[in-house]
Amino acid sequence: MVAVLGQANAGKSTLVNALAGEKVSIVSAKPHTTRYDIYGIICQDDAQIIFVDTPGLIERPQGPLQSFMAKMTTRTVREADLFMVVIDASRKIPESTLTLLDRLKDKKLMIVLNKVDQVPKDKLLPMAQHYQSWSPWIAMTSGKTGSGLAFVMSSLMEQMPEAPWLFDEDAMTQISQRMWAAEMTREKLFQCVHQEVPYHAHVVTDEWKEKKRELTLRQTIYVDDPRYKKWILGYQGQRIRLIGEKSRMEMSEHLDKTVHLFLNVLVDPSWSNHIRTA
Repeated sequence: MVAVLGQANAGKSTLVNALAGEKVSIVSAKPHTTRYDIYGIICQDDAQIIFVDTPGLIERPQGPLQSFMAKMTTRTVREADLFMVVIDASRKIPESTLTLLDRLKDKKLMIVLNKVDQVPKDKLLPMAQHYQSWSPWIAMTSGKTGSGLAFVMSSLMEQMPEAPWLFDEDAMTQISQRMWAAEMTREKLFQCVHQEVPYHAHVVTDEWKEKKRELTLRQTIYVDDPRYKKWILGYQGQRIRLIGEKSRMEMSEHLDKTVHLFLNVLVDPSWSNHIRTA
């Protein structure tokens, strides 16, 4: 198990999706999009590597949801065989990431300088040399272009401990199909609603019915304030239709079947108190 750690918006989810070759974690330009420990499972030759995409580092958790996310990251740090700290090479490194590197410097640690496509080439070598004080194992990647991913994979395969595989060979991720579908819809919320609404929303797949080449899904979007419901619905329901259309199209493409998606929005001020990983 490889714990993928780092500051929010360092590109962890994009990197895990690129390494897995499948969309296992939702992606957004907004920080703290990932809420759960989501596994990207890769089987190659005789190796199985389980990338655990964690929520971004939260220095001072506020409220039950952020506390839950911080606990997920802490649990992953305890269970991992190897640590991969992803750093946005195009930005100044935050103090919280330096603190994390100090905590992990005696562990089996790979430092990944991500988004190198946004950095002048003459700055990359000095940057890599700087991080060698924490680990000699440095990789330079771009989750968007795919550069450096082959090196990461081959290096990690050499470092994996000998043990039975934890998942079946055809497993893509450990989360259920219902949760994966809910996460896809939550991603579209981030894309279509530009206020802080997505952080106050939670998506649940209530119904999953398959029939031959068709899939019917019913999902509920929970929000904690009536205002957010209005913003998600949009004028005459235009925004909720757009969210549903984008989510349905991605699910259909990924699952290779016709998807019928029905969305409902409910107000529940206490949803964040009951959030679970299942």
